[in-house]
Amino acid sequence: MPLSAPNAQKIENFMMAHFGVLRSMITVPDVANFTARCKQKARGGSGSGTTLQFSGGWDELAVRLDAIQYFRNAIVHADSQKLAEIPQSLSALSSSLRSSMWAEKENSSWSLQMPHAVTAVRTAAAVFNTVAFTLYNAVGLDASDMAVLKPPDEVVPFNG
Repeated sequence: MPLSAPNAQKIENFMMAHFGVLRSMITVPDVANFTARCKQKARGGSGSGTTLQFSGGWDELAVRLDAIQYFRNAIVHADSQKLAEIPQSLSALSSSLRSSMWAEKENSSWSLQMPHAVTAVRTAAAVFNTVAFTLYNAVGLDASDMAVLKPPDEVVPFNG
Protein backbone atom coordinates (compact mmCIF):
# COMPACT_ATOMS: atom_id res chain seq x y z
CA MET A 1 0.00 0.00 0.00
CA PRO A 2 2.72 2.56 0.72
CA LEU A 3 3.66 2.46 -2.95
CA SER A 4 0.22 2.39 -4.55
CA ALA A 5 -0.02 5.19 -7.12
CA PRO A 6 3.60 6.07 -6.37
CA ASN A 7 5.05 9.51 -6.66
CA ALA A 8 8.56 10.58 -5.70
CA GLN A 9 7.56 11.47 -2.12
CA LYS A 10 6.00 8.03 -1.50
CA ILE A 11 9.11 6.31 -2.83
CA GLU A 12 11.38 8.47 -0.69
CA ASN A 13 9.20 7.85 2.40
CA PHE A 14 9.19 4.08 1.75
CA MET A 15 12.98 3.90 1.42
CA MET A 16 13.45 6.02 4.54
CA ALA A 17 10.94 4.11 6.67
CA HIS A 18 12.06 0.62 5.69
CA PHE A 19 15.76 1.02 4.87
CA GLY A 20 16.90 4.31 6.44
CA VAL A 21 17.72 5.78 3.03
CA LEU A 22 17.73 9.57 3.00
CA ARG A 23 16.75 11.49 -0.14
CA SER A 24 20.37 12.59 -0.53
CA MET A 25 21.43 8.92 -0.65
CA ILE A 26 19.31 8.06 -3.69
CA THR A 27 21.67 7.25 -6.54
CA VAL A 28 20.63 7.07 -10.18
CA PRO A 29 22.86 4.40 -11.73
CA ASP A 30 23.99 4.34 -15.35
CA VAL A 31 21.55 1.47 -15.99
CA ALA A 32 18.72 3.95 -15.28
CA ASN A 33 19.72 6.31 -18.11
CA PHE A 34 17.33 6.36 -21.05
CA THR A 35 16.39 8.12 -24.25
CA ALA A 36 13.33 10.30 -23.81
CA ARG A 37 11.04 10.96 -26.76
CA CYS A 38 10.31 14.69 -27.04
CA LYS A 39 7.49 16.23 -28.99
CA GLN A 40 7.02 19.99 -28.65
CA LYS A 41 3.81 20.47 -30.64
CA ALA A 42 0.81 18.21 -31.07
CA ARG A 43 -0.12 18.00 -34.72
CA GLY A 44 -2.83 15.36 -34.99
CA GLY A 45 -0.62 12.54 -33.77
CA SER A 46 1.88 12.84 -36.61
CA GLY A 47 5.58 12.36 -35.94
CA SER A 48 7.48 10.49 -33.29
CA GLY A 49 9.34 13.45 -31.86
CA THR A 50 13.04 13.81 -31.28
CA THR A 51 15.32 12.16 -28.76
CA LEU A 52 16.82 13.57 -25.61
CA GLN A 53 19.13 11.57 -23.39
CA PHE A 54 18.24 11.38 -19.69
CA SER A 55 21.28 10.90 -17.52
CA GLY A 56 20.30 13.15 -14.64
CA GLY A 57 19.93 12.70 -10.95
CA TRP A 58 17.06 11.85 -8.64
CA ASP A 59 15.69 15.42 -8.69
CA GLU A 60 14.92 15.27 -12.42
CA LEU A 61 13.74 11.67 -12.32
CA ALA A 62 11.43 12.56 -9.41
CA VAL A 63 9.93 15.46 -11.38
CA ARG A 64 9.27 13.14 -14.31
CA LEU A 65 7.62 10.57 -12.02
CA ASP A 66 5.46 13.24 -10.38
CA ALA A 67 4.28 14.46 -13.80
CA ILE A 68 3.31 10.91 -14.76
CA GLN A 69 1.51 10.49 -11.43
CA TYR A 70 -0.42 13.73 -12.02
CA PHE A 71 -1.62 12.57 -15.44
CA ARG A 72 -2.40 9.07 -14.15
CA ASN A 73 -4.46 10.50 -11.31
CA ALA A 74 -6.40 12.87 -13.58
CA ILE A 75 -7.17 10.12 -16.08
CA VAL A 76 -8.06 7.40 -13.56
CA HIS A 77 -10.43 9.73 -11.71
CA ALA A 78 -11.79 11.24 -14.95
CA ASP A 79 -10.99 14.66 -13.58
CA SER A 80 -11.49 16.81 -16.65
CA GLN A 81 -10.58 19.92 -14.68
CA LYS A 82 -7.08 18.54 -14.08
CA LEU A 83 -6.81 17.66 -17.74
CA ALA A 84 -7.97 21.10 -18.93
CA GLU A 85 -4.63 22.79 -18.43
CA ILE A 86 -1.09 21.99 -17.41
CA PRO A 87 -0.69 22.36 -13.63
CA GLN A 88 1.32 25.31 -12.41
CA SER A 89 3.89 23.02 -10.76
CA LEU A 90 4.62 21.32 -14.09
CA SER A 91 4.46 24.38 -16.32
CA ALA A 92 7.62 25.74 -14.69
CA LEU A 93 9.69 22.83 -16.06
CA SER A 94 12.26 23.31 -18.80
CA SER A 95 10.87 23.10 -22.34
CA SER A 96 12.81 19.88 -23.06
CA LEU A 97 11.41 18.20 -19.96
CA ARG A 98 7.87 19.42 -20.72
CA SER A 99 8.08 18.23 -24.33
CA SER A 100 9.16 14.78 -23.20
CA MET A 101 6.08 14.53 -20.96
CA TRP A 102 3.40 16.24 -23.11
CA ALA A 103 3.00 18.30 -26.28
CA GLU A 104 1.34 21.68 -26.54
CA LYS A 105 -1.50 22.04 -29.00
CA GLU A 106 -1.99 25.06 -31.23
CA ASN A 107 -4.73 26.34 -28.87
CA SER A 108 -2.31 26.23 -25.89
CA SER A 109 -3.95 23.15 -24.37
CA TRP A 110 -1.87 19.98 -24.15
CA SER A 111 -1.80 16.42 -25.39
CA LEU A 112 -0.22 13.14 -24.36
CA GLN A 113 0.88 11.10 -27.35
CA MET A 114 2.69 7.86 -28.12
CA PRO A 115 6.23 9.31 -27.80
CA HIS A 116 5.25 10.55 -24.33
CA ALA A 117 3.97 7.08 -23.42
CA VAL A 118 7.36 5.61 -24.37
CA THR A 119 9.09 8.15 -22.14
CA ALA A 120 6.64 7.47 -19.29
CA VAL A 121 7.29 3.73 -19.30
CA ARG A 122 11.04 4.25 -19.65
CA THR A 123 10.86 6.66 -16.71
CA ALA A 124 9.10 3.98 -14.63
CA ALA A 125 11.85 1.47 -15.53
CA ALA A 126 14.49 4.08 -14.60
CA VAL A 127 12.80 4.66 -11.23
CA PHE A 128 12.73 0.89 -10.60
CA ASN A 129 16.43 0.59 -11.45
CA THR A 130 17.26 3.57 -9.24
CA VAL A 131 15.34 2.21 -6.25
CA ALA A 132 16.85 -1.27 -6.67
CA PHE A 133 20.39 0.13 -6.97
CA THR A 134 19.95 2.47 -4.00
CA LEU A 135 18.53 -0.27 -1.77
CA TYR A 136 21.27 -2.72 -2.77
CA ASN A 137 23.84 -0.15 -1.68
CA ALA A 138 21.92 0.71 1.50
CA VAL A 139 21.88 -2.87 2.75
CA GLY A 140 25.47 -3.56 1.72
CA LEU A 141 24.90 -5.99 -1.13
CA ASP A 142 27.40 -6.32 -3.96
CA ALA A 143 26.39 -3.94 -6.76
CA SER A 144 27.77 -6.38 -9.36
CA ASP A 145 24.54 -8.35 -8.84
CA MET A 146 22.74 -5.41 -10.42
CA ALA A 147 23.73 -6.71 -13.87
CA VAL A 148 20.28 -8.31 -14.02
CA LEU A 149 18.71 -4.85 -14.43
CA LYS A 150 17.92 -3.92 -18.02
CA PRO A 151 18.28 -0.34 -19.27
CA PRO A 152 14.92 1.38 -19.90
CA ASP A 153 15.58 1.66 -23.66
CA GLU A 154 15.96 -2.12 -23.79
CA VAL A 155 12.86 -2.74 -21.66
CA VAL A 156 10.76 -0.40 -23.81
CA PRO A 157 12.04 -0.36 -27.39
CA PHE A 158 10.71 2.28 -29.77
CA ASN A 159 9.99 1.36 -33.36
CA GLY A 160 8.36 4.53 -34.56
